[in-house]
Amino acid sequence: MSLRAAATDPVKRHLLLTGFMSFILIGAQQAMYGPAFPALRESFGLGAGQVGLMVSAHFAGAIIGIIGGGLAMPRFGFRRSLALSAVLLLLGALAVAIAPLWSLALSGALAIGLGFGGISIGMNVLVGLGFGARGAAALNLLNALYGLGAVLGPLLIALTLPNYRLPFLLSAVAAALLLVLLAKLAEPEAPSTSPDTSVSALWPLLGFVLLYFLYVGSEVGTGTWSTTHLANSLGPAGAASVTALFWGALTVGRLLAVPISIRFSAPRVVIIAAMLGSAALALTHATPLAPLGYGLAGLFLAPIFPTGLAWLQQVYRAKAAQVSSIAIASANFGGVVIPPLIGLAIEATSTAIIPSLLTLSTLACLGVALIIRRGRG
Repeated sequence: MSLRAAATDPVKRHLLLTGFMSFILIGAQQAMYGPAFPALRESFGLGAGQVGLMVSAHFAGAIIGIIGGGLAMPRFGFRRSLALSAVLLLLGALAVAIAPLWSLALSGALAIGLGFGGISIGMNVLVGLGFGARGAAALNLLNALYGLGAVLGPLLIALTLPNYRLPFLLSAVAAALLLVLLAKLAEPEAPSTSPDTSVSALWPLLGFVLLYFLYVGSEVGTGTWSTTHLANSLGPAGAASVTALFWGALTVGRLLAVPISIRFSAPRVVIIAAMLGSAALALTHATPLAPLGYGLAGLFLAPIFPTGLAWLQQVYRAKAAQVSSIAIASANFGGVVIPPLIGLAIEATSTAIIPSLLTLSTLACLGVALIIRRGRG
C-alpha cells in the first residue's frame, strides 16, 4: 500500500496534516534567527556575540525539549505533550515579536527551542508509529517539509525587514492554529510487545546513538565548511551557492526517498545512502568536481536521518519515544561537536583537509550502520 493510500484513513490524514504544519513551522522559526540578526542588533544595540546567544538559547532549549518530550510522552500521552510544545512555540515567538528588552527576546528563543525539541521528537515518533511499515516514507516526507519551512522563514524575514517582529508574530499565529489541529489528534495504540531491557538489547541503541552523532555532525559539518573549502577557487559568492545547493539537495533527496523507502527496507536505505554519500563527498577532493560532489552528497545523505528513525522504532517499538529522544539528542550533540573539531583540524593544516574529514565522517556512519544491521538491527 502506498503512502497516499494509507493517508485515505482520516486518522492518518489528520496526523500527516498536523505533522506537516508543525514541521514547516519549526523549520521556519529556527531559520529566521540569522536573517533577523542585523535588525535585532539595531533594535537592542547588540554586538555580534550577544545576538548569537539567541541561537545558543534555541538549541539548548531544543536538547532539553527533545529529552523531556521523550520522557513525557509515555506518561502524559502524545497529544498533551505536543500541545505543551506548541504553547511554548506560541509564547516564545510572541515574546520575540513584542519584546522591549533583549532578555525577554532571549527567553523567547529559549521557549521556542523547548517547543521545537518537543515537536521534533513527538511528531517523528508519532508519524513513524502511526504509519507502521510506511513509517520511513512518511518520516522522509515530514522532514522534507521541515526543509521547506527553513526556506520560507528567511524569505519571510527578507520581505518584512527591517521589521523582524512581524514574522515572529505570524509564527505565533501559526502555533495557535497548530494547537487546534493537535486537539483532534488521535493517540496511538500502546505497543503490544513488552520492552526488552536485556544488555544485548542495548547494543543496537548505542549504535544508533553513534550513528546519529556522526550523521548530523557530517551534515552540519558539510553545510558549515563547504563554503570555506571552495572560497579560494569559486569566490565567496560562488562557494556560498554550493552550500545552498547542498541544503536544497537535502530537501529534494528526502522527497525522492519517499517512494524508495516504501520499496526497500529502512536498514538497506540507510546503508546505501551512507555509501553513496561517502562516494559523493570523495568527489570533492577534485576541485572541478567539488560542486557536483556537494550537491550529490546532499541528495544521497538525505534519507539517513528520517529513515534511521524508522529503523530505530522498528527495533525498539515498545520504547520508541524514549530511544528516539536519545538518538535525536545525540544528533544535536554531533552538530555541536564535529564542526568545531573540523575547524581545529583546518587551523592545524589547511582547508584542503575538509573533503577528507567529511568523507571519513560519512564512512564512519556507513560502518556503524553495517554493524547495527549485522547485530540485532
